[in-house]
Amino acid sequence: MTGRIPDRWNLVVVGARMAGALTAHALAPHAGRVLLLDRRDPATHWPQQLSWDRQDNLMWDDLGLSGTVLACGAPKVRGHTRRTLDVSVEYRYPADDEHCYRMSVPRHVLDPALATRAARHPNVTFLHPAKATGVVRDGGQITGVRFRHRGEDHEVKSDLVVFADGRLSRNADRVGAVPYRTVPSPWTGLLAYYRDLPLSSDRIHYSRQPGSMLIVTPCGPSLWCVAAALHRELIAERGEHPVRLYARVARADPVVGPALEAGTRTTPVGGAGRLRMLRRPMTGPGWVLVGDAGFHLDPMSALGAHAVLSTVRLLRDRVAEHGAVTGAPDAYRGLTERRDALLGAQWDLTERIIGSYAPTPEGLERARRLASDPAAVEADLRARMGLGPVANVAPAARHPARSPAVPRAWEVPPLAAPPESPVTAGTRASGRHTEGTQQTPCRRPSGDDATFATGSGPGGAGPRVGGEPVAAGRSRPATGCGKRGGQRMGINAGSRTMRSGMGNGTAETADGALPRLCWFWPERGRPRTVREDEPGWQGYRQAAAAAGLRLDVVAVDDVDVLALPGAPRVHVRGEPVDAASTVFHTKLYTWPMFQTDVWRSLATFEAIAGAGYRTLIRPELNLVSNDKAATLLHLRGVDTGWLPTITVPTRDFTGLRVRLEEAGISYPVVVKPASWGSGKGVIRAEGESELLTALRLAAAAELTMVVQPFVGDGGESSDIRVYCVNRRPVGALLRTAADGGPTANVTLGGKARLVPVPEELRERAAAVAAHLDTPWLAVDFLFDGHTHYLSEVEIDAYVGPVTARLPGMAEIQRARFRAYRADFDRWLAGTTDRTSAPSPRDPVVPTAD
Repeated sequence: MTGRIPDRWNLVVVGARMAGALTAHALAPHAGRVLLLDRRDPATHWPQQLSWDRQDNLMWDDLGLSGTVLACGAPKVRGHTRRTLDVSVEYRYPADDEHCYRMSVPRHVLDPALATRAARHPNVTFLHPAKATGVVRDGGQITGVRFRHRGEDHEVKSDLVVFADGRLSRNADRVGAVPYRTVPSPWTGLLAYYRDLPLSSDRIHYSRQPGSMLIVTPCGPSLWCVAAALHRELIAERGEHPVRLYARVARADPVVGPALEAGTRTTPVGGAGRLRMLRRPMTGPGWVLVGDAGFHLDPMSALGAHAVLSTVRLLRDRVAEHGAVTGAPDAYRGLTERRDALLGAQWDLTERIIGSYAPTPEGLERARRLASDPAAVEADLRARMGLGPVANVAPAARHPARSPAVPRAWEVPPLAAPPESPVTAGTRASGRHTEGTQQTPCRRPSGDDATFATGSGPGGAGPRVGGEPVAAGRSRPATGCGKRGGQRMGINAGSRTMRSGMGNGTAETADGALPRLCWFWPERGRPRTVREDEPGWQGYRQAAAAAGLRLDVVAVDDVDVLALPGAPRVHVRGEPVDAASTVFHTKLYTWPMFQTDVWRSLATFEAIAGAGYRTLIRPELNLVSNDKAATLLHLRGVDTGWLPTITVPTRDFTGLRVRLEEAGISYPVVVKPASWGSGKGVIRAEGESELLTALRLAAAAELTMVVQPFVGDGGESSDIRVYCVNRRPVGALLRTAADGGPTANVTLGGKARLVPVPEELRERAAAVAAHLDTPWLAVDFLFDGHTHYLSEVEIDAYVGPVTARLPGMAEIQRARFRAYRADFDRWLAGTTDRTSAPSPRDPVVPTAD
């Protein structure tokens, strides 16, 4: 572009690789002036590859781009060979219509072709290199972008800004699009391009072995892409650099190895590891995320192109409904829900693939069965390609004319089975290693995404009604403010009838979406603690899904309460949510870094409950459970047995000696924060000097402290946590302090194991649970060798990754979320009675260790 860059545009698209170029092309007919920005030339990336099959060919055709992708020079693949261990199955694709083929194109060829095609629209201006440096806001609305082009800074306004800048999108962070679901992958993907391999140019070769997946695809005239996925365990076991291991795996294949000896590698080996699948909200005020920026699938499933095409079509169809690109606040509402529903099968399949270290025995047996039954192979392919049985295919339907009507993306018929992928259908989670998946919580890999390059030559989060909440305006409380604590109001759920109590974890609303569990987590914890705790969140999401709930982590700033006369509302991330399909987990966190948010959190929780929405933790319980003295006094009259406890002000320690004597407390003592803190800040003081030193340190941080007698010597039975579901003790965690440690918290080095609930604690824990009347809590006891004393009550009782792996803990966790779901269902039915007998599925820890 020459001359001055205009200040005003109808649409700005940031990122001109596949997703951005597709968006500019698809929306150009519905927009005035379109500005397409990319920070570098689309061809200057390390080697990458995109593949697609018949379902995607239909979408390319729908977008009017079939000619563009065919001109990239990749051959039409008509079949593939899939090798599972030593069993090979030959697949030949049906020829029902012109779309029955697979294609694989290098990104350095495809991306420039799509960007050039988009720029051919007379109303599209393509600037590169042009690096986005910020967004322009007007209140809560994104109204433009700032970017740097040819050494100059520019600011432009736009009706709509679309960000297509990939999975590491900085612009998603700028607009506050926080991932609401992530799955770390234990795989590293590597690839390189080879010429003149003595292999068929119309077939793909797959090989699935323990810890590796090899994929060889023809992608141009005499050009092949050789890709391998290597599991973290295999890399550690072999002790080799991933690039060297890539070469070893490829050479070991009986088909690919000899071919590589005869061919020539033309690019470096490139790739990435420590990836994360993620979902972010697709839309917000004035902005949209497309492609990997909003929905990233691990490359192992080769479904990335499908996800990009689907999200672009969703956006195009919504714009077409409005007749033009618009920045109206409600114009793109609900697209996240539609996207997640549309791509849910692909997400689940990819998650299963990356969770599998090796083919399962069932998968191997299936491969053997298919190898001996060509008819079963054809039936399997037809189902995966969205084709009917061969007998139902009319001759005229083999080359159907393209319909002039543009189907909506969400009306494309879903696959009868999960789409074909580079991984054998037998590679379901084998149980050997599911790190990084929702089957087993895992440690989050440290560091940023790792890339590898060597050689010479050129190269470079049910469907969540989640980021977009459930439909608006369907909850109408019958009276103004409702009752405290989220008690049942006259909610009209007729338009969203609940189907619950199905027993198989698939309970859902009438429109097919599972109820949404909005879980408050302090915003100030996100930069660090959410990342560190992500494996724990994955375990929570799995248990929630099994109970028929969709877990969504939210912050106080994500929620607005509208105190409207007669019809109060709650908005999450700018969108109304329905009280008949949304429940809130309202735990107050009071660590020092969260102090700024305490009052806002309490006020928000009370407002949500007052607006007629269900809160799993009544607001007043947060006050009781977040101060140890308040907890003990609240339970006065309940047979708990507690230790003498003194609350110490932060600035005045005069009279402390008198108060200790009055309470009958002698040294050694324990001084610790009055609020809940995961065992942090607990100090054993042998005398007055040590006690005063600890109190002065706490005073500097404005921490209220309590003093109690020291109990136990850190031995085997000094700390027992009793888990209660629906008032019923279901298991106990026996915790042992690390050597020299004052507390037995696992996060501080303590050891833990599940044990049967001690009989002397069963009734006492049940009495506490009945008094507090909440679906889930934990009651902690200290033991001095003779007596168990109540230590504290945790109405949240976090189950972290280490504790979650203990035998029996998964069942307790699932019972917890079933209790949350049952509480919500009872509330919807008009009763909050929790005295019914527990579900027979609620676990009881075995009587033997």
